[in-house]
Amino acid sequence: MRNKINDKTYRIVEYLEMGVAILVAISIGFAFLYLVKELWGSLLQSSKIDGMTHFIEDALTVAVGIEFAKLLCKHKASTVVEVLIFAVARHMVGEHTTVIQNLICILSIAVLFAVRKYMLHKYDEVEKTVFFPGTKVKSVNQVCSVHIPYNEDDETLLKVFMENYNENVNCITKGTCVFFNGVAIRVSKYRNHEILELEIIRSVNSDVAHYNL
Repeated sequence: MRNKINDKTYRIVEYLEMGVAILVAISIGFAFLYLVKELWGSLLQSSKIDGMTHFIEDALTVAVGIEFAKLLCKHKASTVVEVLIFAVARHMVGEHTTVIQNLICILSIAVLFAVRKYMLHKYDEVEKTVFFPGTKVKSVNQVCSVHIPYNEDDETLLKVFMENYNENVNCITKGTCVFFNGVAIRVSKYRNHEILELEIIRSVNSDVAHYNL
């Protein structure tokens, strides 16, 4: 009972987070239109330098919003670092800062780049996509840019999962995985001995996972 409540609460929070991401994406769309309008206006101004400065500030603000929307959609450590990099750059360009403050901002950006390059390991870079069990594997390969082997074009994700699951069927629970090269099929929703959702987890950095169809 407690696990069911936790699962439902987690689902509600996920939907709310998705809603926030949609609202942010809509606001970014309006901001982008305003940015285009502002660019046109800055070209007509007599003082084009000031207009371009304001345009760059607004463009960096939109860039921060885009990275934040990506963070809400895909929880990756690299996205967090990118949001911080754009935010620091936005502060340095948009605000009237002193030489010391500029130096601190530059050092902060350098540290963030170093963290992204040397401290974020490749195995942290994964993407997760949820599908219904009846989804065709051929479509999954195209959507996720992976190569999950299948025999027939109409073969479903559930069939491939069951054919490659070597343990007892009664042992299947939420979190059970079947692994391929650079990609895994994971049971993300399981109820009353029935698989309701399957999750594709692929390595972003692995060359094996990417497949040109």
